[in-house]
Amino acid sequence: KSAAVMEAARLLQRPMIRFNLSSSVTCGDIIGRTSLSSSSSQATLLSFEKGPFTVAFENGLWLLLDELNLASDDILQVIESALDTGLLRIDDPSHLEGSLVLKRNEYFRLFATQN
Repeated sequence: KSAAVMEAARLLQRPMIRFNLSSSVTCGDIIGRTSLSSSSSQATLLSFEKGPFTVAFENGLWLLLDELNLASDDILQVIESALDTGLLRIDDPSHLEGSLVLKRNEYFRLFATQN
């Protein structure tokens, strides 16, 4: 199943991210998380590190999620909401408004496999 999607991406020259889900994967792992980082002036800043779903959603990449049946309900709800609305809402304390709202790129494609 995964090999077919990977081959299609290769033949169509579409960039693809492959991500394996498990019961231990969190929303932070797939969507992204806020972390502390140092700037060039040595100040500590909050920054948002985008996860694979966010990168693919925003940049129009193909995303292959392996073992979707192992994903938590929280992850499935976030993905479903983003697919239904075309918007990905992310709580992000490093952003001035306290959240990011990203629009789905028209070339984004989601593929999922499970056993």
